[in-house]
Amino acid sequence: MAAGRPAWYQLDEHDTGACVLDVDPPTARNILSYDWARALKAAYPSKQVELRLVTVWVTMKTLDDILDRNQCRLEAQGLLDSVIRKQLGPLRAQVTSDMEWALTSGKIDFTVINEDVDASMKEIVKASEYCFEDPF
Repeated sequence: MAAGRPAWYQLDEHDTGACVLDVDPPTARNILSYDWARALKAAYPSKQVELRLVTVWVTMKTLDDILDRNQCRLEAQGLLDSVIRKQLGPLRAQVTSDMEWALTSGKIDFTVINEDVDASMKEIVKASEYCFEDPF
């Protein structure tokens, strides 16, 4: 989705574009809890600026799939089994917390299961077309 505007894109007087952010769950939590209306009113006191956030949670089908993928990555680095187990424990806790938040927060608009890159991208484009007449 490189056609989207980067996060640092400065709004000008006629801008109605879209910006795509690819962020991890902790960053998404911060972005979604921020008071954007207040910040935009302070930044643009003489304009009416709308910010519409559309959230897409991209994940694998199960927690085990995520852990298996990460275990394969760690094994490919040649790490010892004991080191891999030590790294997977905290990862399991973080992923569980992230998935719980995504499912219960009410802040996620769409979920895409990331098993096939091409199929995932089609789902993301379909979601953006649903939300925006011309997203890019």
